[in-house]
Amino acid sequence: MSSERAGMAHGAIVRQWQWPLRTAFWWVVIAASVWAWAVAVQWYLAGPADKASAQQRVPQMQAALQADLDTLDTFEPVLFEPHALAHGIYDAIYTHVILVAVEFSRSLMDWPAHFKALGAGRPKPADPGGRFISAQLQNPAPTWTVLVVGTQIFAARTAMYLSAAPALALAAGLGLADGLVARARRKACAGRESASVYHRAKLGWSFALITGYLIWLGLPNITQPQTALLGLCIASGLLVRMQAAFYKKYV
Repeated sequence: MSSERAGMAHGAIVRQWQWPLRTAFWWVVIAASVWAWAVAVQWYLAGPADKASAQQRVPQMQAALQADLDTLDTFEPVLFEPHALAHGIYDAIYTHVILVAVEFSRSLMDWPAHFKALGAGRPKPADPGGRFISAQLQNPAPTWTVLVVGTQIFAARTAMYLSAAPALALAAGLGLADGLVARARRKACAGRESASVYHRAKLGWSFALITGYLIWLGLPNITQPQTALLGLCIASGLLVRMQAAFYKKYV
């Protein structure tokens, strides 16, 4: 019994320390998947139906990027500067991708070359993996240019979407206030409560934000971003109101 209790305690301690690592891992996987989705959609939209090459897609993607940057100029800074946020997102992604590429290239080139030189009695080679990535960056291939421009589009559209945070917070606050009033009226009049409506509205709120973000990244062009974001804010406010209105009556 003592060994079983010790094993259970050890398992609980391990799980306690593992969940932050699992959470961080899945956040990284989700973020990488969203970025890959945005780049892949823009790559597909930039080419004609006859399967254009990466080099032929670059001008169309650059035109889409310039249109997004022009649209971003129409946003007024509230909580943050949209252009600064877009540059920050792009720089963070670009820096981490370069670091991963360098480490991956070194793992494939540096260690085998090092062991080969060590066995032959020659001096250690001077970082062939790092020199390979540097050469690729100095003369980038069209595929790399597509990834860079797609990342810039992803950063610009993410900055646009996050610029709606004050409006989303305002809509959620209004919906919460109106929903609490409806809940108090229903509570005073012994009205009907519905846990299914509450939980569906709760799931619908997160679903609307996530799905709206993915659709936003996949749009071919964004000419009137305020109209699309206003619809998202209204839907968010209505769903928050439903959550508050159908919350448990006697809590």
